Amino acid sequence: MHSTDDPAEGDLLLQARRMALPALAALRSGMLVDDVAVPRSRIASFLDGCDAIARERAVVIGVTGHAGDGNMHPCISFDAADADERDRAYAAFDDILELGLSMGGTITGEHGVGAIKVDWLEREIGPVALDVHRAIKDALDPDGLLNPGPRSSAARACATWPRCRSSPAAEPLPAVRLRAGSGVRGGDGSGTPDVGGR
Repeated sequence: MHSTDDPAEGDLLLQARRMALPALAALRSGMLVDDVAVPRSRIASFLDGCDAIARERAVVIGVTGHAGDGNMHPCISFDAADADERDRAYAAFDDILELGLSMGGTITGEHGVGAIKVDWLEREIGPVALDVHRAIKDALDPDGLLNPGPRSSAARACATWPRCRSSPAAEPLPAVRLRAGSGVRGGDGSGTPDVGGR
């Protein structure tokens, strides 16, 4: 790990960190961005594990993260048009989640559980806790208006997520334009917050 007391060097390090995701995205046409947290004492082992998974699955995995709390962001770059490479990328994604759990970590450190991780939530918290989550959701949202859609299997999750492993003709995700001042420019160069052209 590298640290500095020099503000100018700190700015350069932050700029490099901000450019990591766009650099990984430029490598291939597809990308899976993960969010796994592990105990801080296990960060080095987690990074070694991601490196081993990248070799085993023959994919590119770059990892950024928050060393202060163990929240890691492994990013898997892959050719979305190559079915075999796409399958290996999704297998690597699952391997990373398993690695994090095996180290006493969690499948999400800050971004939550979306369609791609829906099956992993029960593995982490167990069926009883999952039932409690569902009961709370039902009590607060009896009409199912908040975050509607499938909740329990990858097959149903695939119906709502365009780059699913079982969808070889998946349409690309919409362009995401990033916030002004983020250090990264969006699709039109404006830096304006915008998803899918809205």
